[in-house]
Amino acid sequence: MRAILVVYAVILMLGVAAMLLDNHYLANLAGFISAIVLLVVFFKDRPDEESAHDKK
Repeated sequence: MRAILVVYAVILMLGVAAMLLDNHYLANLAGFISAIVLLVVFFKDRPDEESAHDKK
């Protein structure tokens, strides 16, 4: 959970820096990082020994 919060803070700082510095490359970098994090969070593999109750 802490890693997700750190990544969110980095994305937020990149977005603010893009607005203040008028540099669209930073906004593109923030969008790329957020897309990769969404893919990792939603499509990560579950362990094989996970029970049916844990999957809910």
